[in-house]
Amino acid sequence: MVRRDPQRLDDIVIASTQIAEYLAQDDEADQDMVFDAIRMRLIEIGEAVKALSPEIRDAYPDVRWSDATRTRDLMAHHYFDTVREVVFESARDGVPVLRESVERIIRDRG
Repeated sequence: MVRRDPQRLDDIVIASTQIAEYLAQDDEADQDMVFDAIRMRLIEIGEAVKALSPEIRDAYPDVRWSDATRTRDLMAHHYFDTVREVVFESARDGVPVLRESVERIIRDRG
């Protein structure tokens, strides 16, 4: 089944929601698992952004699409060089902004 823009936008929202839930966990013993889970969701977000049509990306130039794809590339190809602080900073600061933008796009197109 080919996933179209609406499904890809939903994928971004779902992964963003999961990241927020992971960040809310404060059990020190699970921080490695939380880090890995967030990293995987950042890859999912980047993949979904890469798969969006140029029409969507071009229609919303204010969205920092390239940040999501660069983060995905870093997480997927340089995982041994991944800095925890960068992952958590992206999750805390960048992902909520992207989620808000994507939710706006969904409302605009719905």
